[in-house]
Amino acid sequence: MRQVAFREAETEVLDEECRHWSPESERFAPGDALRTALEQDWQVHGVVFRQEHWHPGGRRNGVYHFRLERCGHIQTMVVVENPYVIRLLRDLRVQVVIMNQRKENLLERWS
Repeated sequence: MRQVAFREAETEVLDEECRHWSPESERFAPGDALRTALEQDWQVHGVVFRQEHWHPGGRRNGVYHFRLERCGHIQTMVVVENPYVIRLLRDLRVQVVIMNQRKENLLERWS
């Protein structure tokens, strides 16, 4: 199982403010909540899945499903796609799999 630590990334942090996020308060997390979790020693565990949510009029929003681990605790976080999140994924060098390709690739959701 590949785990990626935030310190390995070469991501420029523009905002020093921490962002608390809880799945009980918000369904989707913003990119700064993911950054805060990584700064607090949570690690990306396994692959990250990308999913598209389609809206009326042909609009879409991408979201990324992260499995984070710290001290044996697991937390899932669904993060809204934006340029910062895309750059963070690139810098972390994690594998991103489009959810529709999951069966084609024979990958478990949280392998």
